[in-house]
Amino acid sequence: MTVETYDPDGADQQITGPDLTGFRVEALDARLGRVEQHIEDEAGVHLLVAASLLVSGEYLLLPPGVVARIDLEDESVWLNRTLAVVEGSPLVELGRAHDPWVRHTVDAYYAASA
Repeated sequence: MTVETYDPDGADQQITGPDLTGFRVEALDARLGRVEQHIEDEAGVHLLVAASLLVSGEYLLLPPGVVARIDLEDESVWLNRTLAVVEGSPLVELGRAHDPWVRHTVDAYYAASA
């Protein structure tokens, strides 16, 4: 599935296509921040977000299931969660975004918030 055809309700929850680094991230009710890293590896795809309300060095890791829409022209990623839900997720240090335990913890948090 590509960014252009991404369907969050589809069976394939992967986001492939252009790198989304630098894209603006919008929760359902407010702007969240920017994509710091578009992580795509054997464990899947996640977006590491530098949220404007967080302390420097703290990031939010977003699994593909929380992405509702991607606008390539506007360079924005729209989520299907509120700002409060996203900000309640576990914080991630920049160097730990590839850690399988961190990803599992984040994925479990979002699965429970669905």
